[in-house]
Amino acid sequence: MAPGTASVRAWMQNVSNEQTVAVVPNFGGRWDGDFAVTSCNAGPFLTTTLLCADQFRVGALIPVSLMLTQAADHVAGPAQMTGASSASGSWSTLFAETVSGTIDGNSRLILQGELMGMGAERNGNTFRVTIRDWTATIAGISSLQRGRWIFVRTL
Repeated sequence: MAPGTASVRAWMQNVSNEQTVAVVPNFGGRWDGDFAVTSCNAGPFLTTTLLCADQFRVGALIPVSLMLTQAADHVAGPAQMTGASSASGSWSTLFAETVSGTIDGNSRLILQGELMGMGAERNGNTFRVTIRDWTATIAGISSLQRGRWIFVRTL
């Protein structure tokens, strides 16, 4: 059955009833993959070369993992992102409390959340990453999630 709406009809003893229900794709389960950095703006308080030319350089592939639970069109679960290797060879791992969102009428997953992590490049100081505008779809009949997202990192 394709995403959209479906009509369900039941008959019992010559009485029938029909209900229209939403059909949404299944985003539940474990999703592992990479996201590609397409742009980086360090803002006025960070050195662009430190952040954008190293860990978040344009073209970097950064592993991301989601474990989502779905109930109808509501999705939630923990996320993990491993930061790109810096020039010093260090890696940063971020853990989400929970990301959550909904599946809209166009079968797109819309997520938001906040990840907390330790920054090796910042001498172990904690930082936050706020996920904004995560929009994804399941590509064709495969189990690939394709989309885009923005994250904002603050110290």
